[in-house]
Amino acid sequence: PPSQPRRIDYEGACIIWSGSVDDDGYGYLYLPEQMKIHRGRRTRAHRHEWEKVHGPLDAKLQLHHKCETKACVNVNHLIPLTRAEHQRIHKANPTHCRHGHKYTIENTRMRKTGYRCCRTCEKLRQRPGGLEKNL
Repeated sequence: PPSQPRRIDYEGACIIWSGSVDDDGYGYLYLPEQMKIHRGRRTRAHRHEWEKVHGPLDAKLQLHHKCETKACVNVNHLIPLTRAEHQRIHKANPTHCRHGHKYTIENTRMRKTGYRCCRTCEKLRQRPGGLEKNL
């Protein structure tokens, strides 16, 4: 919709932040009122959108993306959790390999041992220099 900020793209049920994205895949922005208070510290886009709708988030809480899409800013996809709750969800059901590649049907191979293997990491390991040089 034209009334929405230009930095948001609609992709299915998710609302994807199309501005700056950090190395972890989260959208972020700098707000003018924060420049003086936080000395240029950036704010994650999903947290900013949450606080516009629900007010300030308690410092002890983190926002979890139910959709597992880090760049999503749809407040209906976010739930506030304590750090312990958030870690428990992600450790119980990891959605990405340790190098950040998403486990999808196309990107996941099941080993004989029953463990998942990231196909992207397997391909990178085959390149000269191995996985670490090709990340």
